Amino acid sequence: QYLNIIRQKTKEIQEQLNTINELNYLDSTPLVFEPLDLYWLLNDFYSKNEPDINVSGISFELKTQNDQPVMIYGDRQKLVSVLQNLVFNALSFTPEGGHICLCLNREQNFAVLCVEDDGSGISEKDIPRIFDRFFTRRSNGKGNGMGLFIVKSIITEHRGTIEAASAVGK
Repeated sequence: QYLNIIRQKTKEIQEQLNTINELNYLDSTPLVFEPLDLYWLLNDFYSKNEPDINVSGISFELKTQNDQPVMIYGDRQKLVSVLQNLVFNALSFTPEGGHICLCLNREQNFAVLCVEDDGSGISEKDIPRIFDRFFTRRSNGKGNGMGLFIVKSIITEHRGTIEAASAVGK
């Protein structure tokens, strides 16, 4: 019993250290803006992660308007971190047999990236807080409420915006 408690506490400390390392990386690594094809970046991310997500019993799909480049200026590594946080957050709240979709659209002069899932949903009262530092809805002790905060920070650095829409059960 004590060994299990020690293992759990060690895992929690490791998660906290990983978060500290990620925050340190965000603060200490200068942004390297370069022309990026968001369409290609999403396709690359999708092809590298689709097998792992499908193995978990969840369908992973990529939808784009067309195969045309969607050029932006951005930091490739930090944008991949955004995708990882959003998709794997969706994965943790989507039940087996569920579906996650990564979508890319153009609206006027903007690239619009959406991560949609059919997971457990978010209550109306929690929506305004999900991008706050340390906010988490996980009741199992996993997670520390930093993932979506980091996502919002990176998006803000890229002069973009992020929002969430959901309802409990959707």
